[in-house]
Amino acid sequence: NTYLSLKSRFETFRYAERSGSLQCMLVACSVLNENEVVGFCEVDNRPPGGEINPAPRPYISNLAVDEKFRRRGTASMLVSASEEIVRGWGKLKLYLRVNDENDGAKAMYCGCGYEFESNFVNAEGETVMLLGKTL
Repeated sequence: NTYLSLKSRFETFRYAERSGSLQCMLVACSVLNENEVVGFCEVDNRPPGGEINPAPRPYISNLAVDEKFRRRGTASMLVSASEEIVRGWGKLKLYLRVNDENDGAKAMYCGCGYEFESNFVNAEGETVMLLGKTL
C-alpha cells in the first residue's frame, strides 16, 4: 500500500501564485514506512529553457516507481495527482513522453486516457512518443 505525500511537494509550488513557478514534484511513500519512497514524478508548466526539442507544457516527467511496488497503482496515482494539479493551474491538457520500447509504461498511460500525439528519434537513436490527454 502507498500514499501520496503531498507534504513532499517541491517548496515553490506552495508559492506558485506569487513566484510564477508552476512546477511540482510528487512523492509516493509506503503506508507501512512513510520514510520509504516508492514513487516519484514531476509536473511542470515552466517555459522551456533553451532545450532542444522541448516537450509541450504542462507535462509529466521523471515518473519512476520502485520495482517492488509496481503494478499496484502507484504510477496511476501519481499521474492522477499530476492531472489535478494541472487542472488547478487552469490548464486543459497534459503531456508526457515515453520511450516507444517501454510497453508497460505505454499501457499504463493509455489506461489513464493518454493518446498518441507524435514521436521523434532522440540523440541515442531511441524512438520517443509524445502522449497527451485533454483534462
